[in-house]
Amino acid sequence: MSRKQVAADLGIGMSTLNKWVAQHKHDDLMSGPHDDLHKELARLRTENRILKEERAREADGTANSKKGNGILCEPKAMRFKFIDKKKAEHPLNLLCKAFNVSPSGYYDWRKRPMSERQRKDLTLLSNIRTIHKENYQSYGRERMTDELRDLGFTVSEKRVARLMKDNNIRVIRTHAFKKTTDSDHNFNVAPNLLDGDFTTSGPNQKWAGHISPMQFEMKAA
Repeated sequence: MSRKQVAADLGIGMSTLNKWVAQHKHDDLMSGPHDDLHKELARLRTENRILKEERAREADGTANSKKGNGILCEPKAMRFKFIDKKKAEHPLNLLCKAFNVSPSGYYDWRKRPMSERQRKDLTLLSNIRTIHKENYQSYGRERMTDELRDLGFTVSEKRVARLMKDNNIRVIRTHAFKKTTDSDHNFNVAPNLLDGDFTTSGPNQKWAGHISPMQFEMKAA
């Protein structure tokens, strides 16, 4: 199989494939046995397939996405849970590498039950995401904490801030309309001679202009 075919199979560019080969293999490998290279390419194909499946889950709405990052930005407990479901389909070490966790961490997670605090964090996180979405991503930690308390949760603002920060839940600020024309005055007002009629029979009969307000920052010399 040629490099071009391998790149097409992986869905990557030739330059990316060449970088991977250069990082993992020495020049003399290309003139010798190709077993190691085939193993490396097989590993890359598997890892690439795992990530493509995750992106597909995000696209059809089955993943809890945060600006497209999905399970990759979830707490480790959620990533371990996803890996546990997929370990029958893919090698465990590749799953752990794809989702930025260690195999030892996964085995530790399997051995110990989820703590009460972790369960409460997941419940809080689910409610935070719902409130965040329903309120057009406008609630910061203070208003989010008040909302959670209104729902019956006993939670501190510090804990809410940690959950929002760890899961990339941010306030999206929108700029409200700002009125720039002051019509409440007693000065003379020029008559509207055109009244929206801009048709002419020749050049230089009607002129129009536009004023754009600009804001400058004044600094002392």
